[in-house]
Formats: sequence, C-alpha cells, structure tokens
Amino acid sequence: MLTAINRYTAIKGCSIYRLNQLGRPNKTPAAIDRDITIGEQTSPTTDIPMMGTVSVPDQSRIDNFTISVNINCDSPEAAELNGPGLVGWEIHWVDEVVGADGLPSIQGWVITAHGYVGNAPEATKNSGSENSGDLTMNVVAVIKRNITTGAVAYDIDRRANRLIRNNVDYRKEINALL
Repeated sequence: MLTAINRYTAIKGCSIYRLNQLGRPNKTPAAIDRDITIGEQTSPTTDIPMMGTVSVPDQSRIDNFTISVNINCDSPEAAELNGPGLVGWEIHWVDEVVGADGLPSIQGWVITAHGYVGNAPEATKNSGSENSGDLTMNVVAVIKRNITTGAVAYDIDRRANRLIRNNVDYRKEINALL
C-alpha cells in the first residue's frame, strides 16, 4: 500500500539574526533572503573485519558541521554576522509544502547555531552584480526546530556531548557512563 507524504517544494523567504550575549536574536535581521547552505551531518566510520571489511558509521558522533551564508561582502551584514570568538546565528525560513491531501500550506523552521566563523568571505567581482561571498560557521551547537509544529529535528551540542536526532538521544548511554 502506498502512503502519501508531504512534499517540500520551495523556500518562500529567510531571515538571519545575530544572537546577542544573552543568546537572544537581535530585533532586526542581519540579512534577509540570502542563500544558506546547511552542511551534512555525517558520522565517522569504523572498519570492522567481517568476511572482508565493513565500514560502520558511529552514530554517537558527527564529523565537522558547517553552515554557510552567501552575503554582500561590502555591507554591514557581513560585519554583523562575523566576529571573533564564539558567534551565534538564528536562521528563520518558510517552506511551501504540498500535503498528502494535495493542498498547499507553509511551514516555518528555525535553526539556532553557535560556532566560530572560520573565514572572511572571499568576494566575487562581477560587473553589474554585488560583491558577494560565503561566510562559513564551524558549528559547535545547533538546534533545528519546526516553528509550525514545535518538533525538534535535531539538537547537537559538542560541548555538552549531546546528539539528538528525531527524538533519539544517540549519546545517552555513553554520557551516563562518563
């Protein structure tokens, strides 16, 4: 039996806020409707000898995780999102969703991320276009949450040894023994 599922079709808009010292977003966004790349959550693998070698992912750890924002290098948004030391961003976006019933709706998402900005954006110089480049954060802690339903897709914090995906705590047993 086939089951109809929701289809996410288009992003309708996004806003990026810088978090202040209290971890709260500033009142006005640092950037609006920018291209954002949220890196993959890949797990390191371990090779196990079993009639040859089998590579098994270690679900209790993740490799480096990054978030990149394409910004105008000459604008104040670049300076606001960049900074020395630990930096916090809150990224909001709205997806258009075609439900299992065929009716369109929208869903809001938010990512709250803390990390270190690893590079100043390299500018791309094209005649007739803005001076843009990617600002990349090496993520230390991140939470992705559906604003519409309140569901948490993932909650990762390297400092607290927390790795939760779809309500499964992959570090619970390990942390209990440490």
